Formats: sequence, C-alpha cells, structure tokens
Amino acid sequence: MPKLRLPPLPPPAEWRTMIPRASAIETSAGMRESVKRHYLTNPTIANQFVRHLGLRDNEVVIDAYASTGIMTRALLAGGRDTTTPKDWAKVAAEVGPIGAQMGKTKRRNSGQFTFPPWDVAHAVPAKIPPKENGEKARTPVLVVANDPAVNQLSRGLGFDPDWAPPNSWDFNHQQDAERMKDFPKRAADRDMTRIYPSQLDDRLKFSISSPFLWDTVPGILSSPEVWPKLPVYDADKTGVEATKRPWLAMAPPITFVASVPDTTLGEQMVSQWITTVVGSDEYGRSWLWQWGRVRVALLVTQSVYDRIMAQSGETIRGKLSVLAQALFHIRPLPPYHHVPDVDKRSKRTYTDMDWRERSAKQPRSSNTIAAPPPTTEVTLTRRDDWFPPAHRSRMVAADGEALVLDPKKRPPKSEVIDRPLLLGLELLPRTDPLVLPETRDSWEYVLRKLFVRESQPLSVVLPSLAFGAENLLDKIEAEDSPYAGRAVSRTTTVRNLEIEEWHRIVDTFDKWAFRPENLIMDSRIDADEGRHVGTSI
Repeated sequence: MPKLRLPPLPPPAEWRTMIPRASAIETSAGMRESVKRHYLTNPTIANQFVRHLGLRDNEVVIDAYASTGIMTRALLAGGRDTTTPKDWAKVAAEVGPIGAQMGKTKRRNSGQFTFPPWDVAHAVPAKIPPKENGEKARTPVLVVANDPAVNQLSRGLGFDPDWAPPNSWDFNHQQDAERMKDFPKRAADRDMTRIYPSQLDDRLKFSISSPFLWDTVPGILSSPEVWPKLPVYDADKTGVEATKRPWLAMAPPITFVASVPDTTLGEQMVSQWITTVVGSDEYGRSWLWQWGRVRVALLVTQSVYDRIMAQSGETIRGKLSVLAQALFHIRPLPPYHHVPDVDKRSKRTYTDMDWRERSAKQPRSSNTIAAPPPTTEVTLTRRDDWFPPAHRSRMVAADGEALVLDPKKRPPKSEVIDRPLLLGLELLPRTDPLVLPETRDSWEYVLRKLFVRESQPLSVVLPSLAFGAENLLDKIEAEDSPYAGRAVSRTTTVRNLEIEEWHRIVDTFDKWAFRPENLIMDSRIDADEGRHVGTSI
C-alpha cells in the first residue's frame, strides 16, 4: 500500500494564541483521527445493521464518523435502501455537482486521497416501502451525519464544503501561504456546534465537529435544529432541558451510531464512552447520558469487539470486558463473526472451538463453565466491502480454504476475507449498574491491578492491591458476608472471575479501613484545560 501522507504542521506558534481553544483541540483530534480508518461500503450489510438494530418511533440518530454515507443512507431508509439509478439522477440534476469543490475553501486533502466512487444505487431513497413482511417500516425523524472529514461528507452525502468555515486543515500551506495570513480572524468566528441542512433529504443534517471532543454529541443534541425533534419528558421545564430524563425512565428514542477508527485512539474512545455511563441522578451525568439511557450502536475493530464480548475464562478477557458487561446489556449486530476464546491478537477466526479443549498451561477453576458464544452466525465480507479494501494477507477462499497468494497478480476485490474488519455491537445501559460514582475509582484500581497477573489465583494476586490486602480473603470467601456480590474462592483464577464475584472483591476492598487513599493511576486533565477523548478521565 502507498505510504500515508501525513498532514502539514499546524499554524506557527504565534497564531495559536489567536485561535479559540476548541479549534486547537479539534486540530489535534483531527491529526490523530485521520491516521487509519476503515469504512463499510457494502449497502446490504449496512441495511442489515440497521434492521437488526431496530428503529423506534420518532427516533433521532447521530451517525458519528459518517464518512461516505453508506450507513447514513441505510439509517434514513430504515434499513431498506431501495434507491435506483433513476432516483439519484433526478436528485443530482436538482442539486448540481457533488464532491470536493475547489471554491472559497480549498480542502488540503483534495487530490491526495482516493475515495470510492459515488454509486448511484446507494443514494438516499426517494421512496421507502411502507411494509415488509406485514410490518411497518420505521424510519428516523432525523439523522445527523457527523464527521470532521468534510471531503468525505461532500463525496458521500452531497455536503457542500464551501458551507463549512475554514480551518488550518483546509489549505495547502505551500500554495496558500498568503490566504493563511487571514486564518486567525476567520477561525475566531467559527461555530463548531453549527448544524448544517441537507440538499438531499429534509431529515438529514450535518455536523463537522469531531466526535473526539466530549462536547460534540451533547452539542448536537442541544442544537435548535435537533432538540425540538426529541420528545418532551418534563413539561415543567423549557427548551432542551425538557427533553432530558432520569435514569430509570424509559430509554429515549435516541441512538448514537459510530464507525470507530481502527487505531489506539478508537480503542480509547470506546473505553471512555463506556465508562462515562457511570453516574447518578444525585451526582449528575455527563456526555449524552444526560438524556437518559441512550442506546449506542458501534462498528468496532475485531480486538475491541473481542474484549467487550469476552466471557469469564477466555484468554482475552480484561478490564474492558468486566466494565462493559457490568454497565451495559450487550448485543451483537451485523456483520457477525464471533470467535469463542479468541487469542489476544484476534487472529483466530474459526467459530467451532470445543470449549473443553483448554491449554494445560492456563490454570482453570474446576467450577467455572464458560458461557457459549453470543452468536454463531457469520457474515461473509469481501475486500471491496471496505474502504480501503482489506489487505490480501487476510484472504480466504469462499469455501474457507486458505488462498495461495501470488505476489505477481493483483488480488480480486471479490475475494472473501477471513473475518470482517469491523463488527457490530449494541450497548444499552443497565438500569441497575454495579459500578457507582462513589465506587468507580475502586473498580478501576482493582481491575487494573489484578488483571496484570490474570492467570494466577486470587490468593496470589490480591496482595498486590496494597500492603495487608491478603487479610481480605476471608471476607471475600465468606458466604454470610455483609458485602455485596457473590462469595469467591481464593483459588479462583483472575481470568475466571464472574461479574458478581468481581463485585464482591471490589466492595470488600472499597470498604476496607486500610484502603489506599489515592487510587488514581493516571493523571487527569485539568478541568480548566477542557476534556477531550484520548485523555484520562
């Protein structure tokens, strides 16, 4: 593959003091987000994702990292995108040219990267079937396509890049040095919370702010273009506050969809999105959880999927597995390909593993039975179902046999890959999460400390929590203990601990009189400096 061209450096240091803080943070976010991203380009799989997700009446959807719009169009059509070339020809004639325009704002990456060509069969549908199999086809009242990559939105969904205010990413610094002199003044007038209309569909809006920033999603939901579409929950309040609801209320018809970048940044974002759900009506809630138990639907990399879905006893189980399962009801979505007890690099791809075949090197508790795979269905995907296309080293034949690779031949795009590059997950917050605001630091501390030696029994690892922590073993094992959770044998391997057993360990540690005062293992960002995804929270 050709070497990726990194973007030019940000403006000189003397300009930075003239740029609003949000712009500086967004520029940093954009640099980290643009390194590596894969996008789903198969509309059939996108339609399957939406249909299995299930849209509700009056649904408002934020499609983060919308890219070229395959998922956005499936969402607008309720998972039944039936557009024909004739439909798109009519829309194109009314709208005019679609794509990156070299007008008032000269997009820096125009001409440097190639995008999948606009396929007229994938455009926003003009007509949606009212029924399918006797059921009404539900469509959202609003979809906000959110992506900081303006060129991709323009190519995929007809967004006019000249609508967007300029920033340091819009210019070729060598060719536009003179125009960049005026950048600070224009940047000061930028409104990153602005929601743009669509020329293609009244239900489609655009946001070019970065999902990397914590205030992007709440800013979209608080926009005057969006919140009037949300149902009023508390009629005694006014404006956007009337749409927010307590945790035990019915889940709001809001869904946050995201195709997560396949980088360490993407992994950090998913981990932090999951842990931000910790809160209460008394302590307050952050991010989109201010609106209640908002549903989250993600396309994540294989490694993130495997860690979130890992059951007790599996090799890849870790801190993210326990926190996700303690805080959310989790359901897989297309494309499917669950691998039980996958290796830590997510290289294993077969799904018919015998759970009784365990390595003798990994000590197991005699009373631990691993849960069966959440789904046995497998979605076959090909190279051209993704952009950029999947690398050929991951290819298998349609019958499952390994391909004989010939470096002299260009691989056909129709080759089946061994496992989808991104896998779907639905996360619905629990009404009774085990992790509470007052115990969150204890959960984070205990999980991180104990999973360092995940293959060792609890009696060996527990002393690493603090001096004298081995004295907690009797309380953790006691059946009639006043502590929460389920009693745990000291011989149980860390990797084999169930969620309720983790609850017992953490609750016992949290109430220990000699618990260390400082449980923060990472530095936290100063509140005055803002908070954005990628920093410790």
